Amino acid sequence: LHVLENQPPQSADHDDLLLLKDEFNKRIEQLKVQVQGHFEVSWNYIQQFTDQHAKAKLKEIVAHETSYTSKLNCLEWLLQYHQYISSQSTISILEAFRDLIHPSKVYEYTAYSSVKHSSDIMSQLFKCIGELRHSKDLAQALADAGTYLSVLEIALVNDQNTENGIALGIVKELFEYLSFFKESYDAKECIGELKVLIRCLTYCFRNSKAIDTLLELATGMDLLISLIEEMSDEEVLANTIKIIRVCLMSDKHYDKLLNKAPNLFNILIKFLSLGSCSEIILEEATAALKNFTRKPQALDLISDPNTLTQVCRLAAEKGMSRYKEHCMAVLRNCARSEKLLPFVKQIGIILSLIHICRCRRYAVCRSRWEPYH
Repeated sequence: LHVLENQPPQSADHDDLLLLKDEFNKRIEQLKVQVQGHFEVSWNYIQQFTDQHAKAKLKEIVAHETSYTSKLNCLEWLLQYHQYISSQSTISILEAFRDLIHPSKVYEYTAYSSVKHSSDIMSQLFKCIGELRHSKDLAQALADAGTYLSVLEIALVNDQNTENGIALGIVKELFEYLSFFKESYDAKECIGELKVLIRCLTYCFRNSKAIDTLLELATGMDLLISLIEEMSDEEVLANTIKIIRVCLMSDKHYDKLLNKAPNLFNILIKFLSLGSCSEIILEEATAALKNFTRKPQALDLISDPNTLTQVCRLAAEKGMSRYKEHCMAVLRNCARSEKLLPFVKQIGIILSLIHICRCRRYAVCRSRWEPYH
């Protein structure tokens, strides 16, 4: 073809070149169609073959006689071969695991979380999640992240896997991926993957060693606080605040955490003042505030006593709830500060008046209408 292309346009060889090119292009197109057809047939065969194995693994997972060690091996098998399995089979196996270890099933959950095993799944997950940040195809990386993080969430329910993962550095890897995730994707559009990622982090913080890793990271607390300030999803907010609450429970890490986030009280108070929080978020946020104010050095970081007005508002609400108990604990903690004590006394008077008025109204209602509901 190269020789014929150099022939003058008027020569006979030039006409032969055009005919040869047309024939060559037709053969190439035919070959492409044949190769693509053979590839699709081969790929369908591979997927059908692996789907049959997936069905066998699914039966093994739901079978009561199967040991939990064998069930964990099924999870490891899914991680290794998920690229060859149909998405429906992958979802079925993940849903079977979630149903198996649901916290409402106390026996199964306890048995799975405490079982000892020799699975190498955490080192494989550590490698897979690390590779996501270096992928050039962001769309494919996001699809893979959904599978990897779902498998990781199930694996982390097991205590041994949590310990192995923390020893490998899975907490640091998850925070680095969270930073990459926020930079590369719209978190509000990819909320499903973000939810699973935060759930994985929440499972890690059952172990106090995860708090050590968080405090060693330069931007770990900043990432958590940014989620509180930017996100509106109930699950993401509740789990993010839960991580902070758990960290504040540790006496060993309390001072370091205050140094990392000295403005944490004001952030949580401002967050509560939005007035659109669910009861779950209120419970977690007020519990975090209670843990924050339990030591005197934290009370000095409350610059404006008027911020306690929001705590007073929640404490004065009708009915009984856990977040009301947390609010009262926050006020008791603040009463130990000379700077905050006068304001807390005023709040105490207000709460007493509210209580008296409610009692009087209850008596009036009972005398005028029967029954009172």
